[in-house]
Parts: sequence; structure tokens; C-alpha cells
Amino acid sequence: MIIGPISRLATVANEVASKGDYSMRAQVDGNDEVGVLTSTFNDMLSRIEDSDSDLREAYKQLESEVTERERLQDDLVKTSRVASGMAEVATGVLHNVGNVLNTVNLSVHSIEDQSGASRLTHLSQVVDILESHQSALADFLTTDKRGIALPGFLAKVTSFLRAENEEMRDEVKRLVRNIEHIKEIVSTQQNLAKGLGVSDDLDPVSIVEEALSLNKDIFEKHSIELVKEFEGVPTILGDRHKIIQILVNLLTNARDAMQVIDTYRRKITIRIQVMDYESVGIKIIDSGLGIKPSDLPNIFHHGFTTKADGHGFGLHMSALSAQEMGGSLNVHSEGYGRGAEFTLCMPLATEPALV
Repeated sequence: MIIGPISRLATVANEVASKGDYSMRAQVDGNDEVGVLTSTFNDMLSRIEDSDSDLREAYKQLESEVTERERLQDDLVKTSRVASGMAEVATGVLHNVGNVLNTVNLSVHSIEDQSGASRLTHLSQVVDILESHQSALADFLTTDKRGIALPGFLAKVTSFLRAENEEMRDEVKRLVRNIEHIKEIVSTQQNLAKGLGVSDDLDPVSIVEEALSLNKDIFEKHSIELVKEFEGVPTILGDRHKIIQILVNLLTNARDAMQVIDTYRRKITIRIQVMDYESVGIKIIDSGLGIKPSDLPNIFHHGFTTKADGHGFGLHMSALSAQEMGGSLNVHSEGYGRGAEFTLCMPLATEPALV
């Protein structure tokens, strides 16, 4: 009567312990001390079962919250990446447009200066003289020294005005090209953000000449000698405006690298040559400050710059653009104070003929 109920109670206790099933209950055989013990044990199981149920519900809720938090974290990471990408595109637009705007600014000032110093003012003087002698114009033109000299003077003014007009027309054409290039930069960056790009067969010489034309006034202003070493090379494959952006950035950096050296030492060499059977190299070689050996490994890293007002984006973006077109951008420098050489390698447009 005693051992039997206790044995059954022990069996239930062992099963509960081994299975973790708190819904099990021990059989109550009477109202004696063993029966009270069994009832108390069952009550304890009931409370444990309720607590376990609450715990499991809380765990499920926590699990759900963790899952939701992970989802939110993933969404946040994705949003952050998108924002970072948009910021990178925006920085690229600002950087490249800023380079071109420097030339636009020079063109505008050049047109303004030419307009202010125009010989048109001399024509107004001639008109005043003619009006003051209108009553005896024939005598004035044939007997007065000023009147006799007037046709020759008008011929000279006309010649000057023709030259001025040609210069201003060239400057306006350059200004229009720069504005068109700014539009193409924005369009190219928009396509880049969408993962698009247009590759064409391009003449390396014409591409370099166009990039140089965007920097012509800047080089003249800073007394930089420009040397062209162009080999006869085949066409390359790439995005025209991306290549121009890369070259404009390299030329701007080369100009900046020579600001603290004497004007007679300022020299940029542009060299176009076949690198191997698969690529053409466009080299920008300057006689500027050069690059420290410790800085060379980081020169194309995002955010790295040696300029006081730099942001470390131009070379990084240029290297990425070159890779996206199947090319590469490399740098070489003998050290600080010994200039730098950047080489843009682009793939050939067609397979080379086997000899």
C-alpha cells in the first residue's frame, strides 16, 4: 500500500525528468500521506506546465522579434548600400563636372576679357568723327589728315575685329564642347549607377586630343610645357566619355602636382603606345612632386589623398571605370620630388593579326 504508490510516483517523476513532458500526472490512490504527496506532486507539475507554456510562448515571441530585427537589419544594410552607391555616383558627378567647370570658367573669363578689350570702341569713335563732319564729308575724307587716314584705320580695325571674332568663336566652341561634356558626364554616371555602359571602337589619339582640349587653357595659364609622343596605334574598345573623364582627372592631378615647383620645370608628357598584343597604353607623365613609396599601394583606395583639400575619390573612381571597361590604371613614381607616371591600358578593339 505504501511502496506501490511511491514506486508509481517515482516512475512518473523519472519519465517527466527524461522526457520533459510536464503534462504527465501520477495516479492518486488515496487520501493518506502518500496520496497527499502525489496530489502535491501533480499540482507542482501543473504549475511547471503553465510556466513552461508561458516560457515557450515568450521564446516564440522573442524568436519572432529576433527574426524581425534581422530582417530590419538586412533592410538597413541594403538601404545603406544603395545610399552609399548613390553617394558615390553623386560624388563622381561632382568631381568630374568640377574638373570641366574649371575650364568652363576660364573660357567665360577669356570671352569676358576679349569683349572688354574689343576694338569695337574704335568704331564708335569713327562714327562720331563722321557725324561731326557730315555736312562736308567729301572734303574731310580728301583733305583732312584724319579723314585721309580713315580708310586705312577702318581696314586695320576690321582686321582686328575679324581676328577677335575668330578667337571668340573658337572660345565659344570650346565652351559649348565643355557644356556638352558636362551633360555626357551626368548621363554616363546615371548609366553607371544602372550598371549600363556603351563601348565603341575608339581612336586613342582623338580621345587624348579631346581631353587635352578641355585642359588647354589651364595648362597655358600655369605655364606647363606639353609634349605629345603619339605612336601609330590601333583602335581601342571602351566608353568614350569614361575614358575622357579618366584622362581629364589624370591631367588635372598632374597639373596640381606641379603647382609648387618652378615654372621652367613644369612639363607633362602624353605618350600613346602599344603595350602588348592585347592593349594600348596612354601614359600621363609629369615632372611634379611625385609619390612616396609608402603611398603608392594606397593611391587608388577610396578616400586616400595627399592633397590638403582632396577627397580621395578621383583616382579611385578612375581605376574602377578602367576595370569596368576591361582595362586598367597603373601608377609609377621614383619617389617624392621625382614626378609620377600614370598609365591607362585599354583593350584593342579587334584581335591582332597573327604573323
